[in-house]
Amino acid sequence: MQMSEPKPLFGGLFAPRPMARIEYGQGETTIHLRVPRNFLVIFTHALILVVGGAGSLFVALMMSAGAGDPAFYRVWLTLWTAALVFVVVRLLWFLFGRERLIARNSGLMLARSILFVPWNKTYATNDVGPMRFIADDPTRSVRINNRRIPQSAIGITANGHELKLAHGISEAEAKSVIEALKQRLVPQGRRR
Repeated sequence: MQMSEPKPLFGGLFAPRPMARIEYGQGETTIHLRVPRNFLVIFTHALILVVGGAGSLFVALMMSAGAGDPAFYRVWLTLWTAALVFVVVRLLWFLFGRERLIARNSGLMLARSILFVPWNKTYATNDVGPMRFIADDPTRSVRINNRRIPQSAIGITANGHELKLAHGISEAEAKSVIEALKQRLVPQGRRR
């Protein structure tokens, strides 16, 4: 009797998804990096947004009532609004953010977008240096039960500084991503 593979819970709803998806295309390799959806962080940002909105409303009511110095309230409201805009952008990133690496013979492009707003950074092939798997990124701290959880990542040296992408990626996935990038990014002097 042959044993069957166990079925994932709830039809695969809670099955772990790969961190990176590689697409080989004509003249380019696109690597879609999954942005982790941490529901605790999303809930915290949403709560800050609600409390911050109530605080902004309170300050606006205090200004309209004429209580206190209006210059102080304007500065407070300006800083409060800037902080809320920051929280909204982070919340949108965690909910709808996309991150891609697009490798062409001419260079590497890091394409990030929130909804329909893109942010692209392009590096020439000669500016892209070594790529490596980082088993534990010390700049990223995640704690559970007061213990630090190692956060793996992909490190790509570009223009003299290191980009750290795909936090939480496994070593096998990181190696396949690095190999796919190295295949496409051949330095100018090594082409036939």
